[in-house]
Amino acid sequence: MKPVDTSTSYQQAFSKPLDTTKAESKQAFQVVRKPNVSFGNQTTKAADLNRVDSIWLRKIYGIGPVLSKRIIKYRDLLGGFHSINQLKEVYNLPEETIETLTRYVFIDLETSPVEKININTSAFQEIALHPYFTFTVARAIVSYRQQHGAYNSLEDLKKIHLMNDTTYLRVQPYVDF
Repeated sequence: MKPVDTSTSYQQAFSKPLDTTKAESKQAFQVVRKPNVSFGNQTTKAADLNRVDSIWLRKIYGIGPVLSKRIIKYRDLLGGFHSINQLKEVYNLPEETIETLTRYVFIDLETSPVEKININTSAFQEIALHPYFTFTVARAIVSYRQQHGAYNSLEDLKKIHLMNDTTYLRVQPYVDF
């Protein structure tokens, strides 16, 4: 078993680039229900990734206590997964394990929506805690709000020069006004 380096920040440990196109983003928001699945000789229903616990995850081949905790921790940092593709961002989660896991889980945003950050009322620290916002971008969001007033729409985030298109697309499901 590899030793885990706990000295790295969660930004470094959890942020892998997310390669998604607009078509994949739209598809990611669709609820896909899975049929019954088998764990060895047990059959159970597929589960919502935003509601499963580490014990349930450990039933999946290739996921032990470390990876199950890592998936749950990242889900909690995000405020919930909005796409199965976000599993690719979990630090050191093998592609084969992701493929296996996707057969057993789905995401239902109607029953378990992601937690949103109100960028008009949230403090810098709260915004900066989200894995998709760097400290610099979080500071810019708050500074822009203080100088220009409340954000009215998601498009207002594009006025911040530090907000690139990748970050903008990634934060859309997590931002509220």
